[in-house]
Amino acid sequence: MSTLLKIFINESGPNRSFVRELSFPELLKFHDSLPFVNPVPVRLRKCLLKATSAETFLFNSVGAYLDVGNDAVLLLMRIPNFGRKTLNKLHAVIEDAIHADAVIGVPEIRRNFPQGNQDVLQEYVNAIPGLTFPELLGKFPVSKRLKNCISSELGRGSFPFKTIREYLDAGQAAIQLLMAIPAFGKKTARELHTLVENAIGKRVYMGSWRGKSSSDSSEAHSKQLTLADQLEENYPMVFEPLVNSYRQTPETDLLVCKSLEKQIQQLLKNTQHAKICERRFLEKTLESIGKSFSVTRERVRQIEKKYKYIITNIYSENWLTPAVQALLTKQEVSNQLPANDVLKKYHPKLQFALRQVFLPESHERGSLTSQERHDLAKKFGLDGNIELINSKKWTREKLIHEVREFASEIGKPDLMPMQVEMRGRGRNDLNGVIGRFGGQSKVASL
Repeated sequence: MSTLLKIFINESGPNRSFVRELSFPELLKFHDSLPFVNPVPVRLRKCLLKATSAETFLFNSVGAYLDVGNDAVLLLMRIPNFGRKTLNKLHAVIEDAIHADAVIGVPEIRRNFPQGNQDVLQEYVNAIPGLTFPELLGKFPVSKRLKNCISSELGRGSFPFKTIREYLDAGQAAIQLLMAIPAFGKKTARELHTLVENAIGKRVYMGSWRGKSSSDSSEAHSKQLTLADQLEENYPMVFEPLVNSYRQTPETDLLVCKSLEKQIQQLLKNTQHAKICERRFLEKTLESIGKSFSVTRERVRQIEKKYKYIITNIYSENWLTPAVQALLTKQEVSNQLPANDVLKKYHPKLQFALRQVFLPESHERGSLTSQERHDLAKKFGLDGNIELINSKKWTREKLIHEVREFASEIGKPDLMPMQVEMRGRGRNDLNGVIGRFGGQSKVASL
């Protein structure tokens, strides 16, 4: 196991203990809701879901697995098709969940999970203000500079705050006290404040971060929203996490606004990097992208890794649901799932992503089948029966629809058509299908 997971066995912060209580299916669901992570591999998902459905599975939670240690690894390796590579992917998923507090914050987690787990989270959140700063630093990963600055001041007895509550109660004066500490610049102060915000699960405005003068405390930053609009226009859907974060960040949060603006400007200036990200978003291979830009596959991988947290993750319910809703608003019939070719035009891998996220048990490939479209329509609250009626294959719903249409055509809408009537009208196909579904009497009862 990685050093992080070994530490996680014995230590638990607000989000970490929450992760320990999750079952493996709940862990997958939680990971799917995270906007800045790679999707769970199909093999890992199927192996875990199949294994946890069996009564012989030994681990009822993530914490139970971690606490067993190296022996747990050997037990997991006994699962069919669960090799060393899949094991490493599982550890990566757990680590993503551990760090989720630093990505989306406690309130977002609370919205995505059942009430029982929300109560557990609330207990942790309520206890956070009472923590001392050594306890806070022991529960969250921080920079070496921040840790050394606080530790040295605590050693001299000159650190201005004993607990997080004292820091929050100091308000804007807290920033001035922090900035007065030797080697404790605005970047380190900002890191500490962000750590506190993530721990308590909400934003806390403490004034300006531009310097030590209180005269700057009311200054806000005027955002350049045209930059976000230009990036979105040049690379539609590719950088949604970055664009949305920039638009939602208040102008009073100067450092965050400027940091996001800098990233947007870099992408607008470095078009090669932006286009490589766009190709990866469209699921192009490393080799094909490398040939297009005359770089190696490894270089493409490095560029993708640099921007992976701001590239839209299509394997997320948070992206797929708005994508389908956007397509529904553009078609005349708003209660039917968009056609397969429409889904493919919107994104080449949209059908695959819908299948992986909403139909993980499906083994189909290529375009969505009629049954898959029916199941997806139900999940989105749309008309699922129309998918079976329009199916190329004969289904129960299609047969009932065709029989009723034929009965109305011959002027007998309330009666089961006779075989001679179907043959007389050239509907031998319908006559033959009725036989496959049990004959006239059976179909009439449907």
